[in-house]
Amino acid sequence: MDILSAGVLRIPCPSCGRAYEVPVAQVLASQEMVNEDWPCRSENECPPVYLASLLDHEELKLLADTWLRLREQATSRGGQLFLRTESGSR
Repeated sequence: MDILSAGVLRIPCPSCGRAYEVPVAQVLASQEMVNEDWPCRSENECPPVYLASLLDHEELKLLADTWLRLREQATSRGGQLFLRTESGSR
């Protein structure tokens, strides 16, 4: 399991205050789009620009890389590293 695909950022809407969920993988994908000369630069103009600003890019990459290394370590020792969902299943 990819930890960024499993992670969700719950954040309040700056306009209405209601919370909504953004997949962490979508934040990283938005950052990569913006870093590739995405034509929009305003958060009000373009959702990827807004999403890209929610979490630190380097920290997300570090999290993904660390998770992958830990999964490889667990597998090499005959184990399995996974995320338990809120309901207790995986």
